[in-house]
Amino acid sequence: MSDLDWFVYETTRIRRVVQTYLELFIDKHSVETLTNTASEVFAIIQRSMHDEILISISRLYEGKEQLSQYSLVSKYKEVLTDSLEELKLQTGELFEKLDLKDYRNSKVAHNSREVYPFNGKIIKHNIDSETLISLLETSQKLIIGIKLELGENSLPMMINEKYEGKGSKLVQKLCEI
Repeated sequence: MSDLDWFVYETTRIRRVVQTYLELFIDKHSVETLTNTASEVFAIIQRSMHDEILISISRLYEGKEQLSQYSLVSKYKEVLTDSLEELKLQTGELFEKLDLKDYRNSKVAHNSREVYPFNGKIIKHNIDSETLISLLETSQKLIIGIKLELGENSLPMMINEKYEGKGSKLVQKLCEI
């Protein structure tokens, strides 16, 4: 798998996690069902999925590591068209809107003492599902555009799989028990 294909695969994987998270932990009926079924277990799953989404997004957009968007766009900068440059700027703006760096550093990565609830310091992020999904989809357009400019027209098979309905199906099955 090429580095560009890996990026498309990874953004699709994260998009699936986000979709499942929304179906399980945002929908009122789902939250009630999960709370009544095994609230402590689903609280752990919710926190794990939340943190996994944050860490994955950070990995793709914060650094200059080998498989970050920054690194890939830099590696293939000679093929960037004006429309691809615009997509690059859009992803930067969308990522900035999420404002997750301090939260990820203090709460997820290091579990800093200074952000414990009783110390009074509150660290938040601004992640909302619309911005997050837009970021992932815009990034995919950018990377796929780079692939096309390089003459590569194959895509990972599961790119169109959004995983819609999987979380809802789980909730439905729990209701049947």
